[in-house]
Amino acid sequence: MIRALLATCLLFAFPVLSFAQLNQFVDVHLKDGSTIRGTIIERIPNQSITVQALSQTFNFKMSDIREITQILPGLDKDPVLAGILSAFVSGAGQMYNEEPIKAWGFFGIGVVGWLFALGYDEDLWVIKGKDRRQIGLIIVVVGNAISSGEAYQAAININHERAKAKRIYVSPISSRKRIGLQLAYRF
Repeated sequence: MIRALLATCLLFAFPVLSFAQLNQFVDVHLKDGSTIRGTIIERIPNQSITVQALSQTFNFKMSDIREITQILPGLDKDPVLAGILSAFVSGAGQMYNEEPIKAWGFFGIGVVGWLFALGYDEDLWVIKGKDRRQIGLIIVVVGNAISSGEAYQAAININHERAKAKRIYVSPISSRKRIGLQLAYRF
């Protein structure tokens, strides 16, 4: 039973691993200073690499390449969605960005604003009537605007930091014994 399960796992693993070899999204940094961003469609070890960039196909010799940067896929935060969430509910965009302390802070500001704007018991409030309601609405609108802008910018910053961590630098190296590719993870 264990052998059958292992054989089944290997049967499914090989096609997935071989598919992962191709269709890699990369930046090819050439020795002349230019950079080509695209998908690897063919790789001949220690000789050449073919990259599809938009509608053009480029073929490079390994000797012309300074560095290949492979960009790994991942879950990015959508800045527009984060901003829209916080525009409707203070702190929702921060929660989407996985920043719970900021989220609860902005949510608290929103709750205080709505309490000022909609509070019914006049005896509890130092500020009475329309002034209290106007102040409450100003707190809500300004709080949501600040929350929305902060969530938008935080999503951009999160994506930037994650992009640094998701890159694998593949540099062509040569030695007396062999010519190959060196993988170096950058975090």
